[in-house]
Amino acid sequence: MEFSEILLGLRGWAFLQVWIEHYLHTRYYIPIGIFGVNIFFVLSSYLLSCNLYSMLKKNSKIDLMNYFIKRIFRIYPLFIFALIFEYLLNRLKFEEIIDIFLLISCKGIYWTIYLEMRSYLFLPILV
Repeated sequence: MEFSEILLGLRGWAFLQVWIEHYLHTRYYIPIGIFGVNIFFVLSSYLLSCNLYSMLKKNSKIDLMNYFIKRIFRIYPLFIFALIFEYLLNRLKFEEIIDIFLLISCKGIYWTIYLEMRSYLFLPILV
């Protein structure tokens, strides 16, 4: 399994589709976001699996601590910023933000974080 820059670019294109649908409201006439979400998740899982497999091949083991730290620092800084922003705009109550942050609830657009963080737990086992 080789890491591919082309697939990384395709993942960026899928993200762009989702962003366009959310912010330009294209879902009413061209529903491209759901396709983008599916492509993004599949490619992200594949590319992350490639990284884990390479680590396993190179070191004969997967450094789980390093893997989890990288995943948390990749997701949580912007996630925290978004939750603070939601609170300041009075879109979410403090209790809802705590539940979303702790992955107890998956309200609104944060369902993706809920799924991602759970998939990060199982991916090393599958690799």
